[in-house]
Amino acid sequence: MATCVSEAVDMIRACRAKGVSLGVGYQLRHHPGHKKAQSFIQKGILGITSMAQAQWCIGVRGVVDPPPRTGRNEWWGRPEMIGGASSLMGMGVHAIDLLHFLLDSLSWR
Repeated sequence: MATCVSEAVDMIRACRAKGVSLGVGYQLRHHPGHKKAQSFIQKGILGITSMAQAQWCIGVRGVVDPPPRTGRNEWWGRPEMIGGASSLMGMGVHAIDLLHFLLDSLSWR
């Protein structure tokens, strides 16, 4: 949502002042396949989880060298628009959230 606490606080205050909702769209945790994977992990169907890894890829299926994507919705590809955080802020947080969702029920020792 922000690259520092003060920016997040400013966002919250601005939204409260305007009476609008503020949130982060972690949509991956709602995918039926991810819910099923979480269930398998919780029940131990997949065995003991000793390591987990997530990868987020952007591309066009079947196109080896697609043209650069542009447009108002491509802010995550422009580090200057997201406080220099680049792909971690734009996409990586979704992979981290998905891992948290999948593995949250595990008891780490």
